[in-house]
Amino acid sequence: MMCCERPAGRLCRQISSTAVLSLWVAASASGQTTGTLVGTLRTSTGEVVANAVVTATIGGQARGARTDAEGEFLFEALARGLNTLTTDQAPLVLEPDTPIDIVAGITIRRDLTLVSPDRVRGGWQAERMKEGNPGLSASVFEARAVDGGPVPLVRLVERAPGISVAREGGIGHPTTLRVRGAQASTRFYVTDGLPLDDLTHRLHLGAPGETDVVEVVRGAPASARGTDLTGVAQLVRRSVDETSPVLTVDAEGGDLGWRRLGVSTAGRRGDYDWSLGARNLEADNEQPNSQYSQTAVAGTLGIRKGDISGQVTFRGETSELGLPGPTLLLPADLDAREDRTQWLTGAVLRLHRGPTNKHELRLVASQTNRRSLNPLDSGPIGLQSAAEVALRVETPDFASADGLRNDTQVARLTYEYTHVLDEFHYVTFGGTIEGESGRFGQSHAFDQQRLNYALFGEDRIQVFDNLRVTAGGRFVKNGPFDFVAQPRGSLTYELGRGFTAHGSGGFGIGTPTLEQRFGATFERRGTEDLLQATSLIFDGGVGGSLWGGRVGVDLTAFRHEYDDLIVLGDVDLPGLTANEAFRQLTLAQREQLDLDVVAGLRGPLTAVATDVRTGYVNVPFSRAYGAEATVSVSPIPQVEIEAVYSYTDSLVTTGVGLTRPGQALPEVPQHQGTVTGDLHLGRLSAGATMRFVGTRAAGIDFITRLLGLSVLESYTRWDARGLVQVSDGVAVSVAGENLTDEVYQEVLGYPALGRLVRAGLHVSF
Repeated sequence: MMCCERPAGRLCRQISSTAVLSLWVAASASGQTTGTLVGTLRTSTGEVVANAVVTATIGGQARGARTDAEGEFLFEALARGLNTLTTDQAPLVLEPDTPIDIVAGITIRRDLTLVSPDRVRGGWQAERMKEGNPGLSASVFEARAVDGGPVPLVRLVERAPGISVAREGGIGHPTTLRVRGAQASTRFYVTDGLPLDDLTHRLHLGAPGETDVVEVVRGAPASARGTDLTGVAQLVRRSVDETSPVLTVDAEGGDLGWRRLGVSTAGRRGDYDWSLGARNLEADNEQPNSQYSQTAVAGTLGIRKGDISGQVTFRGETSELGLPGPTLLLPADLDAREDRTQWLTGAVLRLHRGPTNKHELRLVASQTNRRSLNPLDSGPIGLQSAAEVALRVETPDFASADGLRNDTQVARLTYEYTHVLDEFHYVTFGGTIEGESGRFGQSHAFDQQRLNYALFGEDRIQVFDNLRVTAGGRFVKNGPFDFVAQPRGSLTYELGRGFTAHGSGGFGIGTPTLEQRFGATFERRGTEDLLQATSLIFDGGVGGSLWGGRVGVDLTAFRHEYDDLIVLGDVDLPGLTANEAFRQLTLAQREQLDLDVVAGLRGPLTAVATDVRTGYVNVPFSRAYGAEATVSVSPIPQVEIEAVYSYTDSLVTTGVGLTRPGQALPEVPQHQGTVTGDLHLGRLSAGATMRFVGTRAAGIDFITRLLGLSVLESYTRWDARGLVQVSDGVAVSVAGENLTDEVYQEVLGYPALGRLVRAGLHVSF
């Protein structure tokens, strides 16, 4: 019987993939179906762990083995195939956490290390570069805090280093997500932290109530479309089994007119599993004309027969949002609103050819309709220019009974093949074809169309016990833009004593969306000649754990270079020369006009701005560099404390229009950080988060530029949450956001929500 040893510092694959396959074939021919697994369990500081239970699970069948005084464990007659290993040493977890492929007739050795779950959440592994995301580095959070609504998803996302979220006003308002300085996606919408538009397509086809893990990926953007959240946040679906609740009901109410009701069911019978959910949410965000309502329904149906598995998903949604305008700067347009509808259907088909090969086919089709309505003329708005004391700018109300459309359709087909050469090496490759179409403004036809292609591949290999490398890339063509190659890679190197060095790099693109090129609302307009943005990104650092995994630390430095970054920045500001009476004045009369207006002897002249919408531009060259630090402490298993700090120095090196050289990138804070504490004590879970966001340059729009406003002030907000599991099927939750009622703005002119306290009841049958 052979044994594959893996001593430190040696080449780990002492049995080549060819030899393993040959042994597997020979063992199959002789009728052998089991193999042997041995190993040593150690702490992150190298101490052996005695009297611990290691469990191997395959196909729902679990076997345990107890370590001896030397930390050795032994599995004999273990079923061949991919076995998942776990341990009874909670809250510590095993590393590496990848399943091990047992080969019949041979003995394989795998040594395991107990590490803090905080270290795993740091995600600094050379992990798979899933199709559509860069896979360079990630922070992973358990989603139990999101279930039932104690913590909005957006607040978990903000706990990842280098990520900031800016939302115009309250629930349902446009939101921007920035990763280490650059805007990672175009404006999307959140309800209680959950994106509304294209939710199930972007977040791994999940239906309501199915979330188990939230993964926030940071690195070079690599999605086919700039609107994708893929690569920024994704939800990993939990497995459904016979023990899943037949019916779950969530009801929640609170301040600001908050009312939410959700119902979901999930189960498994034989080869089939299913989930179905519906949700209704209503809120009044404390601002004029900012009422919000949403109704959504979604579901999945899965099947597994032998080597074939599949899943079908659907989702439909309708919502209505009042549009208050920048309520700190001018009165709200009380009759304006935005109506949205969205549907999506998707299917995934997987074919497993033994334990080493997997084919996967994914098909998604969706349509999202957004219609900005402003049926009544509320009269013009007058604003005093900050640049010219003698100028008053009057803007008409853009009344439109028919409204302006921003409707999109998407269909995507993806094929992916994964081949596992052995437990230390696998390759993945595939391709995607995607069609998009849109109707914008007052068009009634989907007359803007484009076709996108992408080929992708990667090779992940554990070269030595202490070195893991992933290399790959994408080759894409999006619509009318040129072919672009996107190489990327990452590695981790075990330094010993529980510490790991990590590094990553990649080249990414940001393709202008159809809405950025052709879209139209009452606030912004598209720009057809936008260029495709590119980015070159590097980061590296050291992370590890101390004192038996009770303390985790990580320090990372990064540098990003951007070409043709897409931002809002094209604004036509009228000046005094737009007034006919001013043009008739002599130079002396113009000087006297300024003096008279300042003295209050006469009023300013008026210039009419007939089109005040902000447009998109490409910033030719910009960059961002900085550092991220994370410290997590778990003095006892029931308490976890995590502190995250990010420093970002962003700079426009070559500007355009109102975005000038020497300025910081809009809405990118130089300093930001969070401190989070969590307590898990029996049936009680509680936590609190303090978040600080420093001063930052304001984004560009017509009103703020006219009034001469350019800086967003810093703010600190406190959030808290609690959950009591009254019984196995009943839980009560309470959550408080912005508990100190901090007055601040995430986007200049739009006040953030004040204090919001809500409580909920969650029942499962």
